[in-house]
Amino acid sequence: MAKTRMGRPREFDEETVLDAAMRIFWDKGYEGTSMADLASAMSLSPSSIYAAFGDKKALFQRAADKYAKDAADFYQASLAQPTFRALIHDLLENTVDYLTTPGHPRTCFTLGAMPYSSETEPIRLMLLEVRKRGQAALKARLERARKSGDISRDTDPSDLARFISVVIGGLVIQAEGGASKAEMRRTARLTLRYLGF
Repeated sequence: MAKTRMGRPREFDEETVLDAAMRIFWDKGYEGTSMADLASAMSLSPSSIYAAFGDKKALFQRAADKYAKDAADFYQASLAQPTFRALIHDLLENTVDYLTTPGHPRTCFTLGAMPYSSETEPIRLMLLEVRKRGQAALKARLERARKSGDISRDTDPSDLARFISVVIGGLVIQAEGGASKAEMRRTARLTLRYLGF
């Protein structure tokens, strides 16, 4: 019976190199990121990247999954707030803080890394799916708020979730355009005012 060959143990921390890949995709976009960029950012040879993660598309999928998980940490914390008022306050404040974190690109990964050529349609759809999952989670939370009487029964959870997503997307665009944290906070406060808070 043939012996199973044991591969060499990995000499890198997977989370660390995935974070590096996520950051370079985030900063340069999917199409603008080369394997040389990835090798430099991850401190790995292209052959090591292929062996550990597959091709560029497969690595991007892993990076997108990591982003979704990391971003979900603050997003889920906001959705766990006991009232809609607390939820929207927390979500907008956390979004501004996240977008202005030192060392982070001043945009959302799902927008910053978005490709636009027809050859990369599967990547575009992948990023759209990440955004749809976030909006679906928000809609589900708003449905519970309506059932409990926390928001008006006349409120459509789908419409409200879409509105909040549009505001968050607007904050992303402001951040990318160089808006200051104070300016973005004023935008968040105006949103709260129009929502009656």
